[in-house]
Amino acid sequence: MGNCCKESPRKILMQTWACQGKRKSEARIEETLAIWYALQKTLEKGWRHIEVQSNCKGIVDKVNSGYYEDLKITNVLEDIQTLSVMFQCCSFSFVRRGGNAASHHLAKFAISCLNDVTRENNFPLWLESSTG
Repeated sequence: MGNCCKESPRKILMQTWACQGKRKSEARIEETLAIWYALQKTLEKGWRHIEVQSNCKGIVDKVNSGYYEDLKITNVLEDIQTLSVMFQCCSFSFVRRGGNAASHHLAKFAISCLNDVTRENNFPLWLESSTG
């Protein structure tokens, strides 16, 4: 899974995280875990405002509605809700994959990683060029 943190409103890339994830899991499970991971990492940094963008509309809808009928991800969705109230401002929105290209490229990169990778202020060209 890949997460990118950008400074708003200029959309400057600030930090990225690439985490192995389960890789063979279902997309909705991976995306739910990616959101949870982003919240965890952002809290660790001490940042208190976050807008989580995901290209998985179904998961965004579940997080925003608070209705979790999917037993495979219920616990993680509940954890996301618990973490989200720790921020001064936290929102979840759907964005098409093209609008979230940096995270998509980072997730593809994470598949080949043996360990989690964190980058701050020093990003490879392929990642910088996808932040648009």
